[in-house]
Amino acid sequence: MIPHLATRLRRLIPLILTVIGIFFIVIGILANYIKREHNIVLDSTGRETAGTVSAEIKVKTIVVDISGAVEQAGVYLVPYDSRISNVLITAGGLSPKADRKYISRYINLAQRVTDGMKIYIPFENEIASNPVTQLNNNTININSASISELDSLPGIGITSANKIISGRPYGNIAELVSKKIVSASVYEKIKDKISIY
Repeated sequence: MIPHLATRLRRLIPLILTVIGIFFIVIGILANYIKREHNIVLDSTGRETAGTVSAEIKVKTIVVDISGAVEQAGVYLVPYDSRISNVLITAGGLSPKADRKYISRYINLAQRVTDGMKIYIPFENEIASNPVTQLNNNTININSASISELDSLPGIGITSANKIISGRPYGNIAELVSKKIVSASVYEKIKDKISIY
């Protein structure tokens, strides 16, 4: 009886090995699938395209709003380490009517953008001929005002004025608080007296 059992076992060995081999193949396929995930990625024009990217090379993205004198104003998904210049390229570049003189003087194209940031590019003649002066609505442009103009704001001294200048450019006035330039209480005092363009 034992020799008969041994013969039967010998016949089953190839079947057992085949099952084990299939098991390891299935495990390998599942492991490879787990390493990959479906995601929405951006093509070179900044438009969303369906794609599958490896988890190891997935790029963290942020959302930025750019408007004004650009070819394609809108809200864009960009890599988290993008600069203002990268966002401009994504938006199709400056429009022919952009105020290039203002941009070269007051917009830092090398500044990193942050999630939820608003970037506004002014048109020619939109800002007063001397951008350091107050605007027609009697607000002070925190992106271009002098130290003495900023110092005239309630709760702002020379130190805070210098901090405001160092933190330029601003996409919106609330960035004075989010960038920790001024306290929330000071911001409440000056928010109606300031603008970004």
